[in-house]
Amino acid sequence: MIITNNIRKAIESKEHCFPISENGVEGVPHDHVNRYNLLRDIMNNLALKSVLDLGCGSGYGSLILDDYIEYTGIELSEGAVEFANLNVKPYRCLSEFICGDMVQILPTIKPSEYEMISLVESLDHLGIKGQTLLSLAIMKLKPKFVFISCLRR
Repeated sequence: MIITNNIRKAIESKEHCFPISENGVEGVPHDHVNRYNLLRDIMNNLALKSVLDLGCGSGYGSLILDDYIEYTGIELSEGAVEFANLNVKPYRCLSEFICGDMVQILPTIKPSEYEMISLVESLDHLGIKGQTLLSLAIMKLKPKFVFISCLRR
């Protein structure tokens, strides 16, 4: 596993979950893994082939989804995206990880480009203004489905 100074800072911030094994999710809390298992099952049952994961963190969720699913993750943390690109992407050829503010990036995405938009444990990190802007952007994108999972804090 490749760990740079940028990645180390992200790990130490404890804002994100990082797997401790290559090509796996060992070290990620079971509740997070279960939510991505549920997303995978829903996508399989609905025969969906593309997902935009908002607030993707270290990208471990893409490892849980089936290989044929085109996965794009957006994450604000540079260290988490660097981790995903160096340690996750080599195992997921149909994946892309973008660093930036999801609320600013979403308006640049073409409508109907993704069949599913997922927010796994990320909505609770946005304030009311961010949630409102995100809702408007998601409506503009017109996905077939939206999957939202939040922890109680």
